[in-house]
Amino acid sequence: RLFADPNFTTLLTGCTTALGEHDIPLILITAGTEAERRRILPFLSAHHVDGVLLISSHRGNPMIHHLRQADLPFVCCG
Repeated sequence: RLFADPNFTTLLTGCTTALGEHDIPLILITAGTEAERRRILPFLSAHHVDGVLLISSHRGNPMIHHLRQADLPFVCCG
């Protein structure tokens, strides 16, 4: 459903433009399942990223807890 959302393209375009002005790449990672979260948490916890944008996040999203534990800045939208 996420990739079918017409706002998703606008959001990604805005993010890549803003990050590009600071020579920062955008890394897109999906974490909709427990298995996907297990795969990406070591990467995030090692601070290979400067921050996280959680798209279409809902109350109770387990990623919020993990990101707080990793002391990573994040923003929820959608």
